[in-house]
Amino acid sequence: MVLRTRLYAGTVRVYRFRRFFTCHNPSAGRDAMRKILIIALVPVLVLVVAAITVLLMPLDSFRAPLERVVSRGLGRDVHIAGSLHASLYPEIGLSAGDVSIANAPGGEAKLFAHVATLAVGAKLLPLLSRRIEVTRLTLDHPTINLEVDKNGTGNWNFGSGASKTGASGPDQLSISGLRVLGGEISYSDARTGKRKQVSQANASLTLEALDQPAVFDLDAVYDKEKLAVTGTIDNPQAFMRKEPAKLALELKSASLNLKFDGTVTGSTQSSGTVTASGPSLRQLMQKAGNAPSYSGLGAFSLSGAVSSQDRIYALKQAKLTLDGMKADLDLSVDMNGTVPLLKGKVALDRLNAADYLLDKKQATTQGWSTELLSLTGLKLADADVAITADRFTLGMFVITQGAMHVVLRDAKLSAEVTRAALFGGSATGLVTADGAASVPAVTIKMDVKSVAMKELLQSAIKVERIEGTGAMAVNVAGSGRNQQAIMNSLSGTSSVSIRNGAIRGVDLAAVSRSVQNPLSALMGAATSERSSTDFAEAGGSFAIKSGVAHNQDFRLLNPFVRITGNGDIDLGRRTIDFRIEPKLVATAQGQGGILGGGGLGVPFQITGPWTKPSYKPDLTKAVGNLLTNQISGAAGPVGGLLGNVLGGKKSSDGKPKPVLDLGGLFGR
Repeated sequence: MVLRTRLYAGTVRVYRFRRFFTCHNPSAGRDAMRKILIIALVPVLVLVVAAITVLLMPLDSFRAPLERVVSRGLGRDVHIAGSLHASLYPEIGLSAGDVSIANAPGGEAKLFAHVATLAVGAKLLPLLSRRIEVTRLTLDHPTINLEVDKNGTGNWNFGSGASKTGASGPDQLSISGLRVLGGEISYSDARTGKRKQVSQANASLTLEALDQPAVFDLDAVYDKEKLAVTGTIDNPQAFMRKEPAKLALELKSASLNLKFDGTVTGSTQSSGTVTASGPSLRQLMQKAGNAPSYSGLGAFSLSGAVSSQDRIYALKQAKLTLDGMKADLDLSVDMNGTVPLLKGKVALDRLNAADYLLDKKQATTQGWSTELLSLTGLKLADADVAITADRFTLGMFVITQGAMHVVLRDAKLSAEVTRAALFGGSATGLVTADGAASVPAVTIKMDVKSVAMKELLQSAIKVERIEGTGAMAVNVAGSGRNQQAIMNSLSGTSSVSIRNGAIRGVDLAAVSRSVQNPLSALMGAATSERSSTDFAEAGGSFAIKSGVAHNQDFRLLNPFVRITGNGDIDLGRRTIDFRIEPKLVATAQGQGGILGGGGLGVPFQITGPWTKPSYKPDLTKAVGNLLTNQISGAAGPVGGLLGNVLGGKKSSDGKPKPVLDLGGLFGR
């Protein structure tokens, strides 16, 4: 029945066509059908003939027109020097060899890109409905030269030859087989002179439609290190329109593991979360073109919220671990200047400053280091950062609960210490470092109060024999390529005041007695490691020049001896040349006795390394003091002993007469 119905319907149609052609004989239906089939097959035959023509014609005839079209679209000269191949089944395809794209005018390299073989394939039928379904797009051994000129313009910004306003593009695009094989990508920046190279690059991209997620991956070799990148972007079309699009990106390599998950708007705005980690931040900076030689900047990890807009990058609520320390970061980096500008706040649990000031090859020495002091890191950026640290360490110098404001401009660092707990006391001050000059320079202004002087002096100048609670003011400046040179160049002023302390390794009262009293013990006992000089107060002021601190007002008050002194302390050579004049007192008045207490003055010269000085009494001066005291009658009991030895007589009041009684000498 169905067949008959169809035949009947066909008969009707034939009858109608018979009327159309005004044919009334029985064979007219068959002729009409043949004409209809011929009319329908004409377009197909045209397409087949065209395809055969394309396949049979030399493709070189299409070379020049194709070059012109692509050159006009990119605004750059495009040349196809190799062979051309075309295919129609199972897909329409074209491959070209030795394809090159010219560089931007004034570019360093001759070509922007070169591809050994470019092959593209697309489904034919979707093209009729303005859909491009790319089945394969292969770039075999491409070479791409990315350049930034002195004005900051990249050569990947193509000219105005691209599509004109109002020109329509495809309604839909999908790429199911993009592949890059053995690519080479170079990058150079004329502003900085930096050059980078990526080799052995292999990449793939899958994109079902412009408004559908794009999945990509890349593996390559950068600076002799393999890296792999994978990622997805949920809406490439929105990204190209500079509308928000979600991006997930992951990079893996031996030196850096990085993850980003967030939103991007064009290429200039983004927000999201980031995690990063690596075995050495120093090596990572070296790969980026910066090569600090610090001993620090080792293993690190970072996590936090990031954002960027107009080349200003922010890191908020971030956690950092570096060289074992932990930090909370709230920072922004402005990349619009000649060097990055860093602003924000940093809270550290601890910081060992030597790790970021001293050369990584520095060896432990007993004196000042002669290894290179590197301040090159100060040239990498400008900064305005508030820093707090629970513990700050520089050698043996330890500050707890510290707060400072750091400003860095043009490689000149200023660190104002606004709060610091230091060896049981407190400190404020200002430290500057100049890394712009050919020779590093530093200044230190510190006001220290109520500190444990042994720990402070041991940390600052490696002197550990002086104890007590004291205050110190320092205002010095120096320059040099290493620690030793800086100490040799120091100039400025300093003052120190110590209370209720001791000088270990010497008993100055015993030293005095050993000289003036022939029955006393040997001086060695007075200068042994177990000896000490207790005092109620000691101190003085120093004028520092060329690394030598000169003093003229040293004082020390002891129950048995009152000491004044003057001399030099060579900070660079770590030596002392100091003269003291002790005055023994007959009775102990306790700590804080009068400085000018009467007694025999026995001068001493303290010389040699300050870690192990020698004590040499000035016998000539001692005898002179003795004779003076005898003449004035102020020698006291010790003078009386020597007076008796020299034949002194007692007066009628029982007091010894001066030994040098000139009247007695003349028989009076």
